Amino acid sequence: MKSRNQTGSAHIVIIIILVVALVGALGFVFWQNFMNKSAIVGNTNTSTSKAGDVSEAKTLTISEWGIKGSYSGNKSLSYAIGSSEGTDNLQLTSDIIKPGGLCDNNGSIARYKGDDVTTLGAGSTGNPEITAKDAYENMSVPNISWRAKAHIGAYYYFLSKPQSACLKDMVGESIADESEMLSGSTTEFFESMKANN
Repeated sequence: MKSRNQTGSAHIVIIIILVVALVGALGFVFWQNFMNKSAIVGNTNTSTSKAGDVSEAKTLTISEWGIKGSYSGNKSLSYAIGSSEGTDNLQLTSDIIKPGGLCDNNGSIARYKGDDVTTLGAGSTGNPEITAKDAYENMSVPNISWRAKAHIGAYYYFLSKPQSACLKDMVGESIADESEMLSGSTTEFFESMKANN
């Protein structure tokens, strides 16, 4: 009988050792999978952020003006051209923000011929009437109203600053973010247009 008890005890010890070994092996496999999954997620986030940082530049051609420029980002933008008091104005638009709508004051590009009389100097030099050529040559930018200027062919271009803040608590986060994106894209487009035309 002693040998039967010893054999039974040996079986219990072997079963306990096998259960501990099985739990240990499963724990090790789980831990390895968890570590590999974390590494994959980390790599995915890294490559996603790199893709976001190195987004392809999109080119926008303004056929009415014979110019083109590029901007970065994930959205394809369009534009609207309007005329006010003899000034042609170009504004970049998106599917959310259109001219005349909420938060549409993201800055616009004004175009003048060189001898056109403008009010460009009113905010910076105090001179309410000045030719576009004189404004381009004498007006420093940025100033109160304008962010940048360019001379391409027979035309002078001036990039205005946004006219009003589009605050998130007033219009919502998505519209405010879209407005900010359009403002940045307009600046990128203008600098690209200035360099490439």
